[in-house]
Parts: sequence; C-alpha cells; structure tokens
Amino acid sequence: MFKNFLDSAFARVTRYTVVRLFTLFITVTIGVYLTIMIANMGGYVDTIMRAEIRDRVTQMVINKKENRNLDPEVRKKIADELIAAEEKRLSLDVPVAIRSFNYLTNALQLNLGRALNMTSDNGSRTVRLILLERLPATLLLMGTSELFLFFASVYAALTLSAADTAKLEAGSNKLEVAVVPLTVAVPTFTSIEFVTAP
Repeated sequence: MFKNFLDSAFARVTRYTVVRLFTLFITVTIGVYLTIMIANMGGYVDTIMRAEIRDRVTQMVINKKENRNLDPEVRKKIADELIAAEEKRLSLDVPVAIRSFNYLTNALQLNLGRALNMTSDNGSRTVRLILLERLPATLLLMGTSELFLFFASVYAALTLSAADTAKLEAGSNKLEVAVVPLTVAVPTFTSIEFVTAP
C-alpha cells in the first residue's frame, strides 16, 4: 500500500514540487547574495563610509565651540573615540563576509530598513510595508502583460504559419524578427513606477 502511494502520480508531483521549490529558493538566495556583494563592491563601500564618517565627525569636533580651546591631541582623541563609536554603530567593525550574510538574512526576510522619500498609504516608511502594499497591483500588471504577450504571440505564430504568409519568404522573416523580442519584453522592476503613480 505504502509502495503504491510512493509510485503514484500524486507522490511524484509532490516530490517534483518540493525539489523545484528548494532549487528555486537556493537560486534566489544565491542571486540576492551576489546582488549584495556587487552593490557593496566587495567591501569598497566600507572604505567610502569610513572616510565619510571620519570627515563628518572631525568637522563636528572642530566646529564645536567647547572644543576650540582644547589641545589638538585631545581633540584628535575625542574625534577618534566618536569615529570608533559611529563605526561600531554601523557595524563597520564586523568583517565584510559576516556582515554580508547578515544583509542576506535581512533581505530574504524583507527587513530592508526605512525609505527616505516614499511612504506607504498608511504613512509608514518601512520598505517591507511599501513593497507588500504595492505587490498585488504589480502582480496584476505583470499578469495582464503576460496574458497579452501570450495571445499576441499565438496570433503572430498562427499568422506566420498560415498558408498565405508562408509564401512570403522575406515578409514572414521580417515579421518573425520583429516579434521575437516580445517574448522577453516583460515588465521588470520598473513596473513599480506605474503602480505607485497616484
């Protein structure tokens, strides 16, 4: 009985679905991690951030009125302590490899921080809420465009295979070349711009 269940079509479909979902999860995880490493330029962004922190904190210490009468060594010590505290706050003291896995975990959970210029409909600046709020409209837009693409492709294929156009060698080739890009012309991340427009 159990062996018959394992050999049944339902079991094979279930096994295929589980393996496919696992493979897709691994693929998405690798893609997100590569995106994080490329966006971080392999750690070079840390150098830029450290230089910006050093410049900002040094200017802040120099411009404070109560620090103007201090010895330059004391001011440098104060600036170094503030720089170290700011780098620790931004986790720049943690190695890039460990931090990149922390970023990966946050990205997979959609813990992407807060937006600077956008808000959700309820006024939240949390990126997760902004994305999830716009997800249904974006999926509707992409689904509609995919359906349109499907029916346009079927129509073009039937037109190209018809007896009348089969005789037109040059014309059918030109039409075929013209419609080939349709299969890759799907809405990308920019479709959020259409969805978020008021």
